[in-house]
Amino acid sequence: MKLGWRTPRRRQRDPAATPAKEWTQERLDSWVGRVLSQVRVSGVSLVLDFWELDDDISAWLYADEFEVRDPEVGPVGRTSSEAVVALHALLGREVTSVELTESRLRLVFAQRAEVLVGPQQHQQAWALSFEQGGSITCEAGGALSLKFG
Repeated sequence: MKLGWRTPRRRQRDPAATPAKEWTQERLDSWVGRVLSQVRVSGVSLVLDFWELDDDISAWLYADEFEVRDPEVGPVGRTSSEAVVALHALLGREVTSVELTESRLRLVFAQRAEVLVGPQQHQQAWALSFEQGGSITCEAGGALSLKFG
């Protein structure tokens, strides 16, 4: 060993974190290839349903604030009537990727449309629920809460 060189140390894997990370990625990956089948918008939340007639797995996204980006429409927020139109334009489109970065959820649909939901400082921002069990919730301030199912 040369003087001044540090011997690289291997990081020990946290056994508790690995299953949670794998479970989260498995759930997120289950959205890819799904088709948006229903949109429900109320005064307090948005619900996106992903289900198929020959499939017993459903997934739901509940959110208070969101942004829809569609190359044909442009970016629109939840408070505008254009957001409802943009969401309905996503019906029947397939999800091509799902990303979860720093409590920000990004669903990418065919034809480059996106639904983005981020954390909120003082309230729960969004939740993913899965019929096969479990949920991922973005709590106030951006902390993620996992409920295994």
